[in-house]
Formats: sequence, C-alpha cells, structure tokens
Amino acid sequence: MFDLEIASNGTDERLSPGATLSPLSDSSLMKRLLALSAVLLLALTTTLASGRDQVAVSGHVLDVEGEALMEYEIATSFCWQDGELLPEEGFTIDEEGNFSGEVEFLDDEATLVVYSTDRKTGAVYKISSSDTDELKIELKKTVRVWGSVTCEELGQAPTWFNVSWNLEEASVITCDSSRGKFDLRLPVAFWNYDLYDTWFSTLRGELPLDGKLRVVDMGKLDLPASYLALNEGRVIEDWTPTAARNIKLDKANLKSMRGKWVLVEFWGYQYETSTQESLPELVEFYEDNHSDKFEIIAFHENSVRGFVDLDKKVSAVRSQYWKGRRLPFPILLDDTGDTLRRFQIGAFPTTILIDPDGRLIANASISMLKDALAGRLTAPEPR
Repeated sequence: MFDLEIASNGTDERLSPGATLSPLSDSSLMKRLLALSAVLLLALTTTLASGRDQVAVSGHVLDVEGEALMEYEIATSFCWQDGELLPEEGFTIDEEGNFSGEVEFLDDEATLVVYSTDRKTGAVYKISSSDTDELKIELKKTVRVWGSVTCEELGQAPTWFNVSWNLEEASVITCDSSRGKFDLRLPVAFWNYDLYDTWFSTLRGELPLDGKLRVVDMGKLDLPASYLALNEGRVIEDWTPTAARNIKLDKANLKSMRGKWVLVEFWGYQYETSTQESLPELVEFYEDNHSDKFEIIAFHENSVRGFVDLDKKVSAVRSQYWKGRRLPFPILLDDTGDTLRRFQIGAFPTTILIDPDGRLIANASISMLKDALAGRLTAPEPR
C-alpha cells in the first residue's frame, strides 16, 4: 500500500488509500493476478461470440458553461502516448460543431469519450442503441493524474508499460509510456485501472474521480516483477499442456527438448500482432531453417476448447495471412489455464527463449533465436 498525495487548488491534502484509491493488498493482488488472464480472455471471447452491431450516432457537445462547443475530439476510445492524445478514428465534426459516426454496441451499450482540444474538459457518456440521435454531451473539467512506476524487486523502472483505464468492463482510455512515468487527464468517472508490462506482473486498482480534486498524484507505483523476470537465467518449471499438435503430448515438455534452443510464443487467435505478424514470420523461418538444433512452440491461451475449436477460430486468418497453411511447428493447448497462471502470462504475444540447458531468456524474438543459432547469444546470469 502507499500514500496518495492530492493537490487541489494549490493546496496539498493527504488521502487515505483505502478510502479513495484502492490498490489490492499483496494476497488479494496475487489471487487477482493469477486469475487475470483467464478472466480477460473469457470476457473477450464472450464479446466476440455475442457479436457487435454498428449503429449510427449523432449529436453535439456543450462546454462547462452550457454553450455549444465547436472544436473537440470524440471517440469510443483514446490512447495517451507519452503525453500525446490519440483518438480512435471514425467520427466527423461539421462546421456547426455537430458530430456523427458509427459505434459498435455490445449488449445494447456503448461508451463515448469526449475531450476539448486543450484537454482541460471532457466527459464519458454511455448510450444505448435506441438513443443515438441528437445526443447532448456536457463536458466537465478533467482531472490531471500522474505518477511514476518502478519495480523494487528488480531495482529498475520498466522501459515500457501500459495503464488501461476502464469503466466497468470497457477499456476506453489507455496510456502507453516509455519514460517510467505517466501524466494524463481523465474525465470525471469511477475508474478501474490495470498497469502492466510483459516483464512485470499486473497491478490493479481503483481511482474514483468526482471532480472535487483537480490534480491527483498517485506517487510511485511498485509494479511486481513477473515470474519470467525473476527466473531469467534459471531453469524454469515445466508447463502442463492438455493437448498438442505436431508433437506427441508426452514429448511436449521442456525436459524432452533439452539440447535444443526453444522459442516459445504464447499467443491467442484474437491478437493480430500474433496472427498477422509474428506467427507468419515464424512459419517462414521454420520451414526454411528447421533442424534438430531448435524448436518453435506456439502455446495458445486457454479460451479455446480443443483443436477443432481453434481451427474454426483461425480459419479466416489462415487463409488471409498464412497462405492457407497450418502452423508447421508444435502447438500446445492448456484448457486448465494452469500454465498461463504459473508463468504469469498476461499479454499476448509473449515470447521467451529457452537455451539447450533449459535456462530462460525472456522478452525474446526471432532475431534472438537467429543469434543463438549463430553462437552469438547465451542465457544471462540469474538475478
């Protein structure tokens, strides 16, 4: 737990974290962390299965004085990238300040986010598919929220991290940072946040903003090191797949692959970075270079139930991006989710490399495998 310093109208106040900002306790955090991947993936799978409806919406925006606003930005989601605010495209604003666009509704609900051009006012606005014409969105003053991120266990700050700001289950604002700190403005709302990086465990908490405070300093947030970070350079425990393709299940373990370099990509059919970018590259390399010196493993997250289900999910991407081919290297499934929980995999793709002695090299890539096969890479010393 940590103290939260709040600045309001030039004066400092001390706010009890338990009263207003509620990061989880160590024990609660671990329980939530272990379930995070499965919960998020289940929610995403349900979303994809239920389908989305595109509905046209239109309306206008009022400033804090109740006057029509001519210049602003509106989207269903925004991303702050090192201080720059980037909206999702799809809305147009005419000369009279009226907006129009199409919105994807899930379970008859959607959320719009509006920022004035100076970012000092904004709003989040929930709508239903039956209430889409002549929307009137009233802006309020936004709250400046900042803080820094470190990892006490590793004695370093992450080189990159993301904070996802969520309303109920919808992530409408994200913040990417490569500077070890974040600084953004949030509309008044009851926010939940997920702070994560593939090298670190996920930190979750709540930040209620009622507009009474103009500035919130969240201080220094300690992002716990992940299993992969803490075990780099060590022989890691084995996984527990429940199904395997292109390899016998009793051979689909790290112990059986000793003596080889093993590149492992944890992936999901929902994630374009895997299906459209990294996996096609791995396929090309594997088919051109495969030998007994290395193996590539594609370990799918646990939202699918068997290979029949997975084949249906990837049929379109296989035709469009894999040249109609199936993945030629071993594919592993773990219906229980135990592997993802123990390895604390919360982002996809996550790629690791295992050396011939079974030692871990995290944050890996295909270029690292090439260096390893050329004799230019060794596992680091354990921390």
